[in-house]
Amino acid sequence: MTNDPKRTDRVVDLTIDIDATLEEVWQALTTGEGIARWFAPYAAVTPGVGGSVSIGWDPKEMWDTPVTVWEPLRRMQTASEMPSKDGRIVRDGDCDALNKAPT
Repeated sequence: MTNDPKRTDRVVDLTIDIDATLEEVWQALTTGEGIARWFAPYAAVTPGVGGSVSIGWDPKEMWDTPVTVWEPLRRMQTASEMPSKDGRIVRDGDCDALNKAPT
């Protein structure tokens, strides 16, 4: 591992167990109403690849991320870029909102 501050290839992969059905988790992560119940109070989702997830704490300042993968009840993925404190653009990568192998 390096401490190079210019490095942008870092990845964080987290897994958690949730006491809910797959359908409940999918709704919580892929609908505006679901996201607003546990995260940002203003949220909207346009489903499907090419759609978007928009969240915010002020309806006048929403943060949009494009949906890059949409596999209902299996996986939804977004990708976005954010400015860092020094002005560089940092891609937060492909963020899986749900990644569960089919049973």
